[in-house]
Amino acid sequence: MPSILLHSPFQLMASMSWPRMGVHGCAVERCLLPRSVVKIEAHIEHGTLARLLTELAPVRIHMTPPEEGSRWIELDEPSLVQAVPGRGLRIHASGRLRMDVWRVPLRLGIRRIRMLLEPVVVEREGKPRLAFAIELEEGDLVGVPRFVERPLVRRINALLQPRNTKLVWSFADTLTHRFDIPRRLEPVDALSLAATGGQVDVDDQAVHFSVELTPALHRAELSEPEEPDAPATTETLDPRLLLGVAGAP
Repeated sequence: MPSILLHSPFQLMASMSWPRMGVHGCAVERCLLPRSVVKIEAHIEHGTLARLLTELAPVRIHMTPPEEGSRWIELDEPSLVQAVPGRGLRIHASGRLRMDVWRVPLRLGIRRIRMLLEPVVVEREGKPRLAFAIELEEGDLVGVPRFVERPLVRRINALLQPRNTKLVWSFADTLTHRFDIPRRLEPVDALSLAATGGQVDVDDQAVHFSVELTPALHRAELSEPEEPDAPATTETLDPRLLLGVAGAP
């Protein structure tokens, strides 16, 4: 079963490492600004991934915009899914291929294909993203001689880059969020979590994906409430009045 470790924003506030106060305390800004990074982790076992890949088939991976329909590879249900520690998942399947070779449109059958699906964290436009790189390791194409097959596989690999398949998740946009704080915690206004980095690892048991979130607290201006009916006084108050206020709901 996949496991995901998540916490609510208020649990995150309680679990952060806050700066220690000195003997004489510290400035309000120093006390409120955290100095740690919060991490969330997801662990997906290979058995779960194999089941999802089986349910996904048949699937067509486009190497150009789908409306063009000129370059794609279609995979049937995988006959084998293997874990490759340090890389990703190796998939064995059959299928079909559509692409242009020397401006000649070809549609070829695939008896057997061996491909590697590798999750990697990349940075684009200053934001971390999770990309899924696809590499054809070996292919047996129907009616294609071996000396033609090898350069064709190399060309397909060049077209299967994430920039063409769009198999990219901008998790920084998805997970970056600002949580409003209840107004009763004046003047704290909000808690923000910004996804600033990530890491993905593959071992013989599962795929492990972690995201680093940088937390920050935001303050509003603290305003004095207007109390026209309760003027300030320096006179001694009746203790019975204070007891009545303390006992009020």
